[in-house]
Order: sequence, then structure tokens, then C-alpha cells
Amino acid sequence: MEGENIKLSGKELNGWVDEMEEKLTSIRDRLDIMETEKEQMKEVWESEAGKLWLVGFRIHTNRMRRFTRRIKRQILEIEELACELEGLENKLIAGAQRL
Repeated sequence: MEGENIKLSGKELNGWVDEMEEKLTSIRDRLDIMETEKEQMKEVWESEAGKLWLVGFRIHTNRMRRFTRRIKRQILEIEELACELEGLENKLIAGAQRL
């Protein structure tokens, strides 16, 4: 049967999306830990160098948070497309089975 040669990828794409969401959650958790550690360092490191480091740290962590939010939006868009793809694939399978 020729239909057996068709490679469907909607479900695989959904699995990839789940994996990426888990990785983003891990990144956000690590950023939260870094923020907590930063606050602890601020209490210990009272100097001009410490203040400069804190400014740089805030800039970079804020950039990372914006970046992860942007990636999250893109992953949600991919997830939506993956669901549409899976639905289309299921319709095609049903149509092929009727033939």
C-alpha cells in the first residue's frame, strides 16, 4: 500500500514543542535562582564595583527574560501550527482509508 510511505510529523512536532517548553521552564527557573543569588551577593558586596556588576547583571537578566518570552510566543505559534498539521494529517489519513 502506497500510504505506508507517507511520513506524518504533526505528533512529532507536538513532542518537540513539549520538550522546548520544558527547557524554557528550566531556563526561567535558573534565572529566578540567579536573581535570588544576586540579592544575596548585594548584601555582601557593597562597593562601587559591586554596584557596576549589579547594573550589568540586571541588564543581562532582563534581556534573557525578554528573549525567553519571545521564544515562548514563537513556541506557542509553532504549537498551534502543529495542531493544525496533525488535524490535516488525520483528515488525509481518513480520506485515504476511505479510498
